[in-house]
Amino acid sequence: MINGRTDALKALRSKEEGLQEAIRRGNLYLEAGADLVFVTAVSTLEEVRALLKGIHGPLSIAAGLAYNLNGFSINDLKELGVAR
Repeated sequence: MINGRTDALKALRSKEEGLQEAIRRGNLYLEAGADLVFVTAVSTLEEVRALLKGIHGPLSIAAGLAYNLNGFSINDLKELGVAR
């Protein structure tokens, strides 16, 4: 399993810029042969939805962390189709 990880969401100046860059990088990773895209620092359900819409393959995020514990549930992620 090749996991294409990006920290762009946290690393760029604004969340919107980071979100767009994470999507861009995620799709490049998939084109290069990654099996899924792991985006770090996802903190809201809106960000999850935008990533799922923009990334053309399976999405993985870290859930249950201090910065997103109250942002969404594991069931929310399952229902939306997050891969891991």
